[in-house]
Amino acid sequence: GDDGKAAGDLYMDDEVTFAHERERDYVVASFSSSWGDGVAVQNSVRVGNADGEVLEHAGDRVVERIVVMGVERAPGGLSLFRRTSSSGSPLEFQFDSLTKVLVVRKPEVTACEDFHIQIV
Repeated sequence: GDDGKAAGDLYMDDEVTFAHERERDYVVASFSSSWGDGVAVQNSVRVGNADGEVLEHAGDRVVERIVVMGVERAPGGLSLFRRTSSSGSPLEFQFDSLTKVLVVRKPEVTACEDFHIQIV
């Protein structure tokens, strides 16, 4: 919207069985962006069954790219913070000032982990 905020969910299961119903084997990634608050992207994960197959294969759920639309100007930088680390890692990005689209390619995270990307 015009307030610089957006949110959405990504549901993941094994895509083959009904384990999501019988064993609660699924993960829901809740992505949000609050550009005005300095948060380019945040991912919060809800796990149905911590011992399930979906989490066991979390490395197969790699985030290929993140696209943020409606960005008024290029940020000075972006840093990736994982729950397991107190320091951020700088991220490379492309920004198109005509379309107001920012793209982060290969941030090297999975959709099955909590992380946030901070504007620096």
